[in-house]
Amino acid sequence: MGIESALYTGVSGLDAMSSELSVIGNNISNSNTAGFKGGSVTFANLLSTSLGATSSTQTGNGVSLESVGTDFSQGTLQTTSNPLDMAIQGAGFFIVKETSGTQYFTRAGQFSIDKNGNLVNPEGNFLQGNAALTQPVVTKTGVTAGTFGASGDINISQIGVGNPTPSANATIFANLMQTSPVNDPIAGTPFTIGATNDQIVVSGSALAATTITIPVGAYSGSSLAAAVQTAVNSSSTVVATFGATTVNVSYTASASASQYEFTINNVSALQVDFDWSNANSTSSNMLGFSNVNTGGTGAGITTIAAAGSATSDFEVAGFDPTNPGGAFSTAMTTYDSAGNGHLVNVYFENIGAYSSAPSGGNRWMWWAVVPASDSSSSATQPNLPQIATGGILDFSTAGALYSVTPDNFNSFNFVGGVTQNQPITVDFGQAEGETIALGGSGTTGTTQYGSPSSVTNQYQDGYAAGSLQSFSVSQDGVITGTFTNGQTKNIAQIQLARFNAATQLTSVGNNCFTQSAGSGQPIPGLASDAGFGSIFSDSLEESNVDLSSEFVNMITVQSAYEANAKVISTAQQLFTALQNAKQ
Repeated sequence: MGIESALYTGVSGLDAMSSELSVIGNNISNSNTAGFKGGSVTFANLLSTSLGATSSTQTGNGVSLESVGTDFSQGTLQTTSNPLDMAIQGAGFFIVKETSGTQYFTRAGQFSIDKNGNLVNPEGNFLQGNAALTQPVVTKTGVTAGTFGASGDINISQIGVGNPTPSANATIFANLMQTSPVNDPIAGTPFTIGATNDQIVVSGSALAATTITIPVGAYSGSSLAAAVQTAVNSSSTVVATFGATTVNVSYTASASASQYEFTINNVSALQVDFDWSNANSTSSNMLGFSNVNTGGTGAGITTIAAAGSATSDFEVAGFDPTNPGGAFSTAMTTYDSAGNGHLVNVYFENIGAYSSAPSGGNRWMWWAVVPASDSSSSATQPNLPQIATGGILDFSTAGALYSVTPDNFNSFNFVGGVTQNQPITVDFGQAEGETIALGGSGTTGTTQYGSPSSVTNQYQDGYAAGSLQSFSVSQDGVITGTFTNGQTKNIAQIQLARFNAATQLTSVGNNCFTQSAGSGQPIPGLASDAGFGSIFSDSLEESNVDLSSEFVNMITVQSAYEANAKVISTAQQLFTALQNAKQ
């Protein structure tokens, strides 16, 4: 029995060493397989039992293969040039699904896009993630994160095209030099009338279009109002139709209130029209009337009924966009409803002291101007820019922004058959509550210090149409598409899973595993969350097989195999000797 037992013991050793050699061979053959996790064997000894045997007389009966385990230690990350190659640094598995719904877990992050836009591994299984519901919102103070929905197949095609977005909000943070020249429309004469801005076209129900010329000169607001009134009322054509007095014109301005506007009162018994869009009409910007959307009518004609009146559309203080002089300016590209870019110039002028307490500092006025070539009025007025909006900035004596008063008029009218009357709101710090009047310091937005005027931050939220150009994946697994217009959109966030006993997962080939009773249920999560590793794009996790260790193990197995074979040959010799003893 002892010799026969030795034969079986040697055979069990040969079987065990063959199994280990098979595992070693599998490790070596997959030493260059991305995401591969090396295997290792565990053996257990066998005991023979016999009736009446005790611990002191038990003999071994060989060895058995107890288990083949998986080493889930981290593999080295290898850089690639494909953003859809991904590696997990730390704990976790990618989740992929077959079309049948069978779920697998893998560390191999070689993904690509199939014909339907799905993110798949080389076997065509779908990568799982949470589709984007809302996009991040970028503001001048930071980024508000987007949101993601339920888990499912990640599909790139859902990102769609980069639709254009018209500009709706803009931000200008600047310093306006405190010692800039003052253009006071009340006490000074900033209204300069010359050959490019001296004409008004008047018409009416009983009057054909008549061009009125304002005398050239430098005016205050009130003196310009008087000059306009005299020019209109002294026109022989106008007098012949309306009588000796047609209009009264006044200029209302106050350093303690936001009033810088002309008012035209029709004192005749007939309707009178002021055609600011007429090719001969050049004074609309000086008098504060829109040449494309006066009075919100969508046209450039101010119609005043008998005994009626009309007031400037926007605040005026002598600024002329055809001759901006020494006004500080900045340019900003804005976008219309079709995604066409238009350069808008924003001008700033110091108009004098702001008398209302508790500020006591300077008051500035600003205007956003659409160049004549980009204005929808360019067909009839090719040389007349369009003032689209404006407002007032009040500062404290220390240069902090006290308050911002936007103009009630906000109407951008771009050429090209796009949506007209487009509003664009400009923020100088008031949107964040950073003016003194709103409880802020007044120093984090636009300021008025002694240093030269300059822009410190400028932003607008519109953009042109664009096509998808590239992808990127963040360390927290957010897949982002970048468009040719520079915009980005979140597509999905990759979902990971981990296990309490990952070594008990069942390998099903193709670098994939399935859960088992021993591994426990998958614990879902996101990259970079607690308990999960980070995802690195343009990288693959290399096999964690150590070739030098495998070669050493192979030598050890070879020696053990030869020794077990020697046991068998020795037992055979003993059998032979026993047989010879009978002869």
